[in-house]
Amino acid sequence: MARPNPSPVGDIHPWGDRNEGWGDRDRSGPETDIQALMEAAPGCEPVPSKRETLARRDDVLDALAVLTERERYVVTSLVFEKVSQQKLATRMGLSRRMVRDILDKAMSKLRAELKPKGYGQ
Repeated sequence: MARPNPSPVGDIHPWGDRNEGWGDRDRSGPETDIQALMEAAPGCEPVPSKRETLARRDDVLDALAVLTERERYVVTSLVFEKVSQQKLATRMGLSRRMVRDILDKAMSKLRAELKPKGYGQ
């Protein structure tokens, strides 16, 4: 008898349904920012609350939406799926340098999109 997949998430894409995926995997941790502050050790930064984590996730998903399909594919393959640049270049029929250029352009777009929301400052 086959064992069921223990992952509650399954195969998802980071820019997919906001009700699945990021943040849903880890059910532990503080629910609110106040609870996060109360649970933090003195002198230590608190762990982000679920509310803050979900807000960040939504900001990243919105930022990914401004990328072209090709840029999104490169970012998700390299950052989320941990594919090497060389393997991705081979898969796409490009040089590693071209993949790196696409990644650099995409990351610049993401930084520009997220900076007004307080990220990267």
